[in-house]
Amino acid sequence: MTERKMENKENEDICPTEEYSVNTSGFICDWLTCGPFPNPGEWPNLANWDTDLLASDGGETKIMPTSEMSYKSKMSYDSGNPAMDRENLTLIWRPVRVMTDYREGSYAIDLNAVFGRIAGTQRDTIIGYAFCYIESPADMDAKLKVGSDNGFKAWLNGKLVGSERVVRASAMDQNAMVVKLKKGSNILLLKIEKNTGGYNFMARFTDMKDEPLTTVKVRLPVPAKQNKTFFISDSLVYEAKVEPIPSSEIEYINPEASAIKLPDYSGTSYEAMVPDTLDIQARAALALNGLTGPLDPEADYELYWIVDFFRNPQVMLHDWNDWVQNKFIETLPMMRLVTGSDLNGQVDYTWMDVLQKSIGPDGLYYLPLKGRPWARNNAYMASVIFRADGTTTDLEDESVTQLTHPFTCNRMIGTMMFYYSLDKNPKWKEMIERMIDRLSELAIYKDDYAYFPDGFLEPNAKIVPSAESEIFKEGAMYGRLIYGLSQYYRESGYEPAKVLAGKLINSIRYHSEYYDNEGRYLTLSTMGHHPGHHFHGHAMHLLGMVDYAVAAKDTELKKFLIKSFEWAITKSNSLVGFFPEYIAPDYPTAEVCEATDMIGFALKFSAAGWGDYWDDADRWIRNQFFENQLTSCDWLKDMAKSQPEKPVPADGTSDRVVERNIGSFAGWSSGNDWVASNPDDWQRWQGPGIMHCCMGSGARCIFYIWQHMLQYDEGQLKINLLLNRASPWADVDSYIPYEGRVKVKIKQACKSLEVRMPQWIANDSKYVSCTVNNKVREFIWQDRYLALGSMEKGDEVDISFPIGERTVEERIGGVDYTLIIKGNTVVNIDPPGKNYPLYQREHYRSNSARLKKVKRFVSDKIIEW
Repeated sequence: MTERKMENKENEDICPTEEYSVNTSGFICDWLTCGPFPNPGEWPNLANWDTDLLASDGGETKIMPTSEMSYKSKMSYDSGNPAMDRENLTLIWRPVRVMTDYREGSYAIDLNAVFGRIAGTQRDTIIGYAFCYIESPADMDAKLKVGSDNGFKAWLNGKLVGSERVVRASAMDQNAMVVKLKKGSNILLLKIEKNTGGYNFMARFTDMKDEPLTTVKVRLPVPAKQNKTFFISDSLVYEAKVEPIPSSEIEYINPEASAIKLPDYSGTSYEAMVPDTLDIQARAALALNGLTGPLDPEADYELYWIVDFFRNPQVMLHDWNDWVQNKFIETLPMMRLVTGSDLNGQVDYTWMDVLQKSIGPDGLYYLPLKGRPWARNNAYMASVIFRADGTTTDLEDESVTQLTHPFTCNRMIGTMMFYYSLDKNPKWKEMIERMIDRLSELAIYKDDYAYFPDGFLEPNAKIVPSAESEIFKEGAMYGRLIYGLSQYYRESGYEPAKVLAGKLINSIRYHSEYYDNEGRYLTLSTMGHHPGHHFHGHAMHLLGMVDYAVAAKDTELKKFLIKSFEWAITKSNSLVGFFPEYIAPDYPTAEVCEATDMIGFALKFSAAGWGDYWDDADRWIRNQFFENQLTSCDWLKDMAKSQPEKPVPADGTSDRVVERNIGSFAGWSSGNDWVASNPDDWQRWQGPGIMHCCMGSGARCIFYIWQHMLQYDEGQLKINLLLNRASPWADVDSYIPYEGRVKVKIKQACKSLEVRMPQWIANDSKYVSCTVNNKVREFIWQDRYLALGSMEKGDEVDISFPIGERTVEERIGGVDYTLIIKGNTVVNIDPPGKNYPLYQREHYRSNSARLKKVKRFVSDKIIEW
């Protein structure tokens, strides 16, 4: 942030200004925009091409935007939705910024998306403006280059320097104007006209030799009364608040707590041309939107737990289950570490504040009920509440204002431990250990095991030693606590964490009715209305035990976990990674949580040397898991038009539901459809679209994948999964599935490099070849790895191997499919899905990889998780 006094003395809120760099191609990615203004008539006789629509504020030659400026735009129309019909829009200057992860190439500013968001729908025959200050380091001759859909006018320092009235699609550098930039601040204004169809523009400066002019800076006024920014990614618009909006309604248990400073996510960013294949950083960037988009800014950015796509308008809804936000709080810093992105960064500040205010005097994390009127809705798990006087009550008791439970504390242990790994602030360890100590006091101990009875706890709650419940006999939700306890013991050696985790594990294994001695899942009687064992309800506890078994060197538990994992594989379609929500014959749908559990097992087991499950993980990652991440939105908007109209509930919102959930994971997908529904059969009826426990699990799984793709230890580098990823040691560029090829760009000298070959390549295959710096490199096979010897910084390794297609018949979720698979990647499925078919990947069948320019990021910090 830089403060600078501009020339207009009446314009006090031009100071300060925000400074941005142009991207590496010279394109301006940050603008103030104003529109849409009406431009009535028929092309080419549209009315306002030569009308100065800014005349009230100095006009097109003298405009310097402030927050006080506003304009009436008379645009009466019938959108088909009476709530959207507006005769008069009030237009102001709004910041529009290209998302950090897209600040490369010839990025176009999509005015259709921005102005459609403002007007409620996209319109034809309109006009808009885009403004910025260009800070030049010196007087210089330059070229202003514009591409536009449709016509444009350009003013620099009040002088009209270019204009063309045309109907066209935009492309880079369609018009080039020789201009003079003066040292210091230059005023740039564009006017863009739309006839019909597309509506976007792009602009950059080059030197007189047509090289991108990257020495200039872009400055935007920061309007004092304008706190909303539109972020653009492709045709999507994400609205963010510049500052957090604290809620005066929610009553936290520790309202005077001061937030700990957020950690620094510093690192190195650079551009690279890479194959247009599965890229973990790009998927993490989408997940950031999925974590920070579906939140309520009027309630301290609380999560909307459920997303319902089968209605019009589509909505997000609050209820009791908003507590799964704890998963979001834990995984948000993980995605920041992977991407370096500050998208919707105000959420981090608010959540850090909420975290501190939610820690009670006893060290536990409490959920406030006052100020959250939805907090008691659908609270099916809160059957008993233990009070400080030793009595019990229920959630209908209005005197209950604060609640906690061991499973809500679990994610907070993980969150605080991750932050401690980032900033080494001793306050995190102090808070974690207070939480563990209090949980240890509350547990009920019997012989070799311990448990927490079913129910929630008020502050200073007392639990009588005889308290038990039917839920306990099945394992109980407190099994989630094993995650945090095991992770903290692994990282810190804190003995109370080990003791409590070990006793909880014994409780679930030997004294509940969750698993048999072979690790096979047993049916939950409380979920008896369902047709079988709940997959995630069992697997999530076991995944938490893995860290304990590794840290405690518990070989007996290790064997139990492996047996359970290998049994679970047989209850799914292991080829694509379809793991059903309930283990029952032909159960039709899956939560993403099941896939994340199984991928987590495969990665952790393989990394620990407990077996070789890398190929299983590779198949599941490439297919069901990432196909269940929402990357497109038009189909959902179209689907809404065919749904029954319903009013928006009081505890919900219909505001940009689809855009705010891009990057989220499906709650109920089938073998070929992102969101499935079968209302004619209750066993096959599926939920409304997204339940955000899946989003939290999905983001955490992305971090597991990112972490385990590469392993570096004392100069030895192993590449386990052939996916795109940047790292401090090497960048991996995978051409799979277009080509059987992977490139490794060495960034740090290593004693040895080992690259794992995919499962369709036989050991000792003579069809595998390798070059280093374009020279043939000999290698030896070590199990499934090519041992390539030592590498120097700057070496470029290029490995080639065969890849081909095969057609298989598979039964997934009770449906017989024909799959075309290239390598491990499903490229076609038949029959296709109804709502949003999966595996629309015909482009992968080409044998030549498409390349794209991306912005890569490598964090300064390395965290093992």
